[in-house]
Amino acid sequence: MRSEPLGSIHSGLLGDATLADRLGAALREALGERVRGEHDALRVRARTPGDVSSLFRIAAQHGARVAAPGGELTPGVGVVSLDLDALAQIRSLDAESRIVHVEGGALLGGVEAHLRAAGLTLGVATLDAATLDAATLDAATGARHAARAEARAISAAAEARVDVASWLARGAVGARAHADDPVDQLVCGLEVVLADGTLLTIRPAPRRAVGPDLRPSFVGGRACLGVIVGAHLVARSVVPHTDVVYRFAARADAESARAWIRGRGVRPVSTALNTDDGDVTYLQVRVEGRRAIRDASLATVARVALERGGRICEPPVAPRDHASVIAPPSDVVRALARALDPAGILRA
Repeated sequence: MRSEPLGSIHSGLLGDATLADRLGAALREALGERVRGEHDALRVRARTPGDVSSLFRIAAQHGARVAAPGGELTPGVGVVSLDLDALAQIRSLDAESRIVHVEGGALLGGVEAHLRAAGLTLGVATLDAATLDAATLDAATGARHAARAEARAISAAAEARVDVASWLARGAVGARAHADDPVDQLVCGLEVVLADGTLLTIRPAPRRAVGPDLRPSFVGGRACLGVIVGAHLVARSVVPHTDVVYRFAARADAESARAWIRGRGVRPVSTALNTDDGDVTYLQVRVEGRRAIRDASLATVARVALERGGRICEPPVAPRDHASVIAPPSDVVRALARALDPAGILRA
């Protein structure tokens, strides 16, 4: 039972330190040294899913909210910060099925390094250099090429420092889009602590042809429904790949080319679109596999692009994909969140 209305903690923490003290005392009684900070800067460093459950239940009892990894809330007055950096193990890797089981706090770069040692990869694109503008895409000077390479490296390094829980909650930015390969699967199982403290386990299983699938509600759900504390991720074999970039006079032509590339049987690792200040749009396509397969795919890509007025860019520089901008949760996810989290401890 909630001891205070939802709004009381916000005003109380501003003007009534006693309420904040009670919250801090309750958290320290349950979680001990895992609680850091005071008053408007409380932080919980969870070591187990049970710690996350305790935090949620105590927050609900005191009318507080929780800034979860990948969520919409930010730490501050009335909002307790949740860290998963102590819940960050790579639990197992089944090389035969190519499934890696990781905890939510594991860093994406660490998971990728672990997989690379086994000849596997998550296939996360690190070519999304947001610092590049469209004007550099046609530049071919050595200095500008070096600047683009540096920007890509910076982007990749930042991506590597993201924890798995945040990455998945924000929609797994950089992973292969469902539209590029409808039968591909990134997440085959999840462990999630719901807002009421319940631990939900979705056991790893192949994609289902029928019935509801809860996983998409958490991947890209911005932690509205709960916090991902573990995930079974599907890796891919490391194989040679090739990137190509085509420039189109209009975005509609680039979108049409991407749709027809998919429609003609090409299964790219990733595609990306970037539109400059006008309507000029760049389409990046990455294909992988044996040389003969890549050559056949690239020939189809070139034919489709040229039919729609595309012009190849040399050297290939991957543009920023508008889809990589972190989107808010869908209306369906928000409706589920209102039902599963009536106290609003995880919702902005």
